[in-house]
Amino acid sequence: MGQSPGACNAVICAPSQTVDSHRVEKDRESVHPIAGTDDVQIVYRRSSARPVEYAILLQVRGGAKGWETRIVADNSHTDRHIDEHHCHRYLESEKQPAEPLPFEVSDTNDAMAKVIGWFAENWTELIS
Repeated sequence: MGQSPGACNAVICAPSQTVDSHRVEKDRESVHPIAGTDDVQIVYRRSSARPVEYAILLQVRGGAKGWETRIVADNSHTDRHIDEHHCHRYLESEKQPAEPLPFEVSDTNDAMAKVIGWFAENWTELIS
């Protein structure tokens, strides 16, 4: 995102932490707090290897439970094509079936950028 750690623009902050998660598929992760709140964040995970697999999560702080995912957009399922971009909502911690993204995407990079923008701009309605 090109900002120094913790720096914010109007909607999203630069990563507050970057971790090397040592995952087999998605080995890069960064956490981006939503500007103006300490209780909502976007978590961006992706693989270094190509074809790129990603998962972008919109999370809320859930008290004693820690961070809870409310919606995730991804392309990483073994039973689906890598170019199938979709999202899953969570109801009471239960992952729901895949839904199409609410916009067209041209490729994985376009999908990741648009999802981050969608989550950052519409987080209040997406978490409710």
